[in-house]
Amino acid sequence: MTAAADRTDPEYLESIFQYSFSRHGEKDFEKLKSDEQESIKETLGSFTKKTWHAVVQLPREKGLTPERKEKSRQSTYNKVLNRASSNHRGHNLYPFHMRVPLISKKCRLFGYQCKDTFYITHIDKNHSEHR
Repeated sequence: MTAAADRTDPEYLESIFQYSFSRHGEKDFEKLKSDEQESIKETLGSFTKKTWHAVVQLPREKGLTPERKEKSRQSTYNKVLNRASSNHRGHNLYPFHMRVPLISKKCRLFGYQCKDTFYITHIDKNHSEHR
């Protein structure tokens, strides 16, 4: 079992992967060029044909990477949870990021799993996170 599988809601492992953009994630998405948006939609669309179990079994370069819980308030783990919808507070939230190929490089989508959906909270096109 991968590290991602260990940090996923076990109740939804056999559910089909779904995704949605949070308010912040949607703003980041709208700032991208149309070809970058298409690349992200294509990658996420390929995941919606799989169960969560299948997605978390992918190698981290092609799937989800769990965010490490860190003490720093500036950590991406905390940033993801701080941007979580108020509707999801009180539910089990599992922060992840995924790499998505763009034309010239890869970007990372940060977000969290709540039930059967990956909610994208922000997009890191310039690799400014995790430095």
